[in-house]
Parts: sequence; structure tokens; C-alpha cells
Amino acid sequence: MLLVSEGNSSDGATPSQNENSSDTPADSTDSVSKCSAKNVNSKYGVKTTFSVKLLNSKGALLKDKSVTFKVNGKHYTANSNSKGVASISFKLNAGKYTITYSADGVTGKNTINIKNSYKIIIYKWKSGADITKNKRIKKNIPNSKIVKKMVKAAKKGTPLIKFKGGNGKVVFITAGVHGSELSSQVAAMKLIKYLENHPIKGTVYIMPFINPKSTAKNVRNYHGVNLNSKANVKGTISYKTVKLIIKFKCKAYGDFHCTKPGGKPGKHVAMGTYKPTAQSAVMAKYIAKNSKVKYLIYKKAGTEYPGALEDMVSLKGIPAVTCEVISPHGKIAKGTPAKSLSMMKSFLKFNSLI
Repeated sequence: MLLVSEGNSSDGATPSQNENSSDTPADSTDSVSKCSAKNVNSKYGVKTTFSVKLLNSKGALLKDKSVTFKVNGKHYTANSNSKGVASISFKLNAGKYTITYSADGVTGKNTINIKNSYKIIIYKWKSGADITKNKRIKKNIPNSKIVKKMVKAAKKGTPLIKFKGGNGKVVFITAGVHGSELSSQVAAMKLIKYLENHPIKGTVYIMPFINPKSTAKNVRNYHGVNLNSKANVKGTISYKTVKLIIKFKCKAYGDFHCTKPGGKPGKHVAMGTYKPTAQSAVMAKYIAKNSKVKYLIYKKAGTEYPGALEDMVSLKGIPAVTCEVISPHGKIAKGTPAKSLSMMKSFLKFNSLI
């Protein structure tokens, strides 16, 4: 396992306490005439600092002035320092917040934008390859720095990205267990781009290409082996993926595929099971309704598709679904990445993450 990058540092400039360039000492005997502050961009899990500079009617800095702040329903108080700056620090869940402040009756407001934190991990399962050798995948890579990092990481193994924006549910999404099922892999990349700028209320793991070697070659199987029938076989990539889902204590799992026209199931569909986790069926029906696709519910996991990722995860007591869009293998049918992405978002909505 190799940690590639971690997105926990601030993306935006936090206002500096040395913002003012004047060498004039701050005064404490005058009233506040102006409050000066900047919007702040930060990441989940990072201590965020917000600062306000206080000036009198002549533009001189004011020290020892009390400033009252309010953000996310909480009140804070701080005094301006010798440079006329009052600052507070806090940690917030991912989201967009309005912060208000007041000093000597002068008020103001700014915006604080907290993005999801992320980190990328590579699992060296002898699966790494340059997926841009697949021309259809290369053509559909979203314009996203994080997605490009994932594509680069796939050269070394199976890449996994973890987004976190709060303390809600932990879920896991996979695509590309069959390398030539391209629409769902494109959708997974689009989901990564979406979560780059849209807050979540918990943790989302995304493995957009389980099997980069097969994706690069635009073939279905890994060295001739159907990984989605071997998730119950120790040592396989799919078996190791199930182990990760358990290790991370995930509360739900979604596996995203493409079904060829005339194949099985041969339609846009969300699939689940009644046993052993009834929530699997509830989740599949919700996704079907929300994304306007069909649903198929089987009686018990492991019977219709033995060794499948969804089934093996369900048998571990974790609600799981398989979502399929109709597209010829090795190709990307028009509109199918958008439909697959819709089902991924429905999966996240069901689990109260977006």
C-alpha cells in the first residue's frame, strides 16, 4: 500500500494577521469605523482561522477592541491585537458558511467554504497500468487535478480515494471490476470531480478502476479471470476489495457496471437482495426510483451471482447493490456515463451523504 497524496491543507488564503502594511501602532482610544476581512477556503479536518482588521475613521488600526463573531450557530469573542487584527479558529464540517462579526456597532459578513478532505492510496495488487492507453477512457477523463492524480496512481496499482466531509456514514463505491465496462468507470471519475467541490456529510471511498490492467487493454477479465465471480477466492483482487470494505467499517457498498445489449440483465437496473440484509433491497429500489431505472431484487445473496462483489459484501452483513447501465463492452454508449453517475449520486443520497 502506498499513500500518494493527501488533500488536508488549505486551498485558499487564510487572512494574515500581518495583512496591514502600515508600521503605525494600533490605537485603542477611538471607535471602530471599518471592519476588513476576506472570504476563507479550507478543508475538512483542518483548523480554520478567520481574521478581521479594525480601523477608525482615519484608517488607523485599532487594538484591544472586542469583536463578536457568529458562524454555524455558535458565537465567539476575540480582541484585536497590536496590529488591529482579531482572529478566531475552529473546525467545521464540509460546506459553505456565512460568518458575521460586529465591533462597536459596525457589522460585516463573509463566506467560509470548507471542502472535503481527500487522500489517495495505491494497492499494489499487480494490477497497475496506464489506463490512458484505452483511447475511449482517455477521451473521457474529466478536467480535474484529483482525477488526474488517480489516473497517474493507476500505473502503480489499484487506486483508492477517500473523501471525508463529516462524521456521517462510511460507504464504498467501485467500478471497473470488468475492464471493458467503460461507462461506469467514466462515471466514477466524474463522481470524484463532483466531490472535489461538493460537500459530503460522512466518508466516501471510491475505487474507479479496480482492475487497471484490463481497463488499459479494454478487455473484460484479469488474466482471463472474471474477478466478479472470484470475490470469495482468497488472494484475488476482488477478495481483497471485500476485505477493505470490511476493514473500513463501511455501512453500504455500491458496485457499478455496464451490461451489454441483449445480455444479462440487459437493462439500466439497480440490483439488490432481500437476505441477509433487507436494506440492500430498499437501497436498490430507492436508486431505481430516484434515477429512473428498473430494479431487480433477488431472494438471497450468493445464489444468482456466486462470488460477485455485491453478494460477498452482503453476506458479510453490509447492505450492497449492483448498478448497471446498457452499453456495449469496450465502448461508451451515449448518455450512459451520466446515467451511471446519477445512480452513484442516488446511492450517496440514500445514505444521507449528499
